[in-house]
Amino acid sequence: MHAPERALVEAPDGEIVALVAAGQREAFEVLVRRHNQRLFRAVRAVMRSDPEAEDVLQQAWLDIYHHLAQFRGDAAFSTWATAETATCLGISDEAVRVRLHRARAAVAATLAEKMIDKLYAFAGDRCNRMTRNVMAAVML
Repeated sequence: MHAPERALVEAPDGEIVALVAAGQREAFEVLVRRHNQRLFRAVRAVMRSDPEAEDVLQQAWLDIYHHLAQFRGDAAFSTWATAETATCLGISDEAVRVRLHRARAAVAATLAEKMIDKLYAFAGDRCNRMTRNVMAAVML
């Protein structure tokens, strides 16, 4: 599918699922694109590498497609999809949520550690100005 039609891209998940179930397989691309990042993060939180996570996610998407008729719409599509993904990983939904939470916390900690110097940089002109002001006061 080239670029999904604008109306299709903006349609709720339930409508897209109904279209796919009615035989419009190409509409499934909208669901994949819409939920890829969230599902990848959940899978990556469990797997040890991006390539492994991509393989599992691809299989999860195929399983989701093949079980799409089981989607009843009483839960969000993304929730129904994190359950199919958990099945592919061979772990419980709760384990996926816990691991995703831990992964998010680890990423946040790593980013904070790496970005702290950039966020609160005190070098160059800023450092020179402060040093100059302090030394001017000291020398009075």
